[in-house]
Amino acid sequence: MAVWRSPELEAVIGGPLDAAGLTEVALQGLVSGQAHEGELLDFKRRSYSAARDSAAAWSPEQEFAKDVTAFANHRGGMLLIGVEDVGEVAVSYEAPVADPGTEEQRLRRALLNNASPPPRVEFVAIPSDEGGHYLAVVIPPSPAAPHATLGRPGDSRRPLHYFIRDGADVRPLTEGEVADRYRRRAAAALDRVARRERTAEEGREALRRGEGLWLYLTVVPEGPTPGVLDAAAVHDADQWWNSYQFWSPLQRRIEADGTVIPAPGRVTYTDRRSYSETTEPDPFVNYLELHVDGAAFAAKRFVRPESETGVGRRELADDTVLLADACLQWALRQAGSWGQADVTIGLVDAEAAPGQLTEPLTLTATVHDNQRRVPNTRRLLRTPSAVVSADLATAGSTQARLAVTHAALSALLHWFGVAQADELAADGTIITHRWGETPSEIERWANSWDVASQLHPPLTGR
Repeated sequence: MAVWRSPELEAVIGGPLDAAGLTEVALQGLVSGQAHEGELLDFKRRSYSAARDSAAAWSPEQEFAKDVTAFANHRGGMLLIGVEDVGEVAVSYEAPVADPGTEEQRLRRALLNNASPPPRVEFVAIPSDEGGHYLAVVIPPSPAAPHATLGRPGDSRRPLHYFIRDGADVRPLTEGEVADRYRRRAAAALDRVARRERTAEEGREALRRGEGLWLYLTVVPEGPTPGVLDAAAVHDADQWWNSYQFWSPLQRRIEADGTVIPAPGRVTYTDRRSYSETTEPDPFVNYLELHVDGAAFAAKRFVRPESETGVGRRELADDTVLLADACLQWALRQAGSWGQADVTIGLVDAEAAPGQLTEPLTLTATVHDNQRRVPNTRRLLRTPSAVVSADLATAGSTQARLAVTHAALSALLHWFGVAQADELAADGTIITHRWGETPSEIERWANSWDVASQLHPPLTGR
């Protein structure tokens, strides 16, 4: 899975910025293709030596911190250790790292000791057929910029130095540029909130073209992927969705398999139906939006008898599993497995005013084949919503995505007066007996998706 999605770098490497794309064959291609260093790429013949030259102004560890922070303070980039350049053009490659795990630990310590704040980076060890390893250091653009490199060790004041990538070189930031980046850091936090709210509201507006009560979930990555919606992007998203395969513990899917329809910055799907030329493709029972930048919005309508005004707790859990997996997988695919993502979950009543319900809503459970209100829960008079955070670096497995599902579902259940979701444990373990009368079937589902399961939730102390 790509650590960070950079279309420019991926075009140069010929693949994603992970173990699948960063190979010795890819490095050979850089040399044969005479790849150039630039704003996003830096070649290093050797790693940053642990030996220190007392006459040098900077230690090797400081040099590493300087190179990393220069990328993080700009558009992101990658250091390739083991590729030699002449005149900024790749000319040869040789694996210089004997133990990549030890070297990674040393360089991470160098960042902790010499960068403030330390930017987030990922190391990819690239094995060589001749023995040894190359090392790629992938550095996403940082929302915490500006990052400083600390001055010479031994100086009690250790002044801060700010650098930026400038073409194939590194230069210091001016005082005005440093101040501007601090302003950007503060503005980025507000922009992230605005982007999260805008994505959720635009999705809710689409649901109001439908009817009934909907559960929705949206995922917005901290680092959006640059890109535009064009015919190629539509085709790419459609291919991904058509290949996406996942079903819930209750053996259901998001049946949004209709024609892909572009919208501003995203593609949309709903159920397969026939439309006349004058009929809009309104959400029916399922709805999905895949944004080019890695955000996603997914929703399912509660289909129940007209006499029922409650939301089934088990159905709510099952739907959240479906929506969270689809949205998180798209975010990982587009934005990469780095940084945080905001996960918004809520309900929309398409037939009421925004934020309102046509009638009070209760939480119900199946008791002897009948739906009954869950004891000691409150009725909702307005549509609820909640926001939780997900670490994309740890969301690569189904169980990890179920852990995010547990957090989001628990936050929504708080509105009903329920402390947490009982169908899942906090680590994503599925609690089989909470899903109905067939725990063995739920256990088989868990095994098929490599998810831990247990019959009862773990006992907790005070």
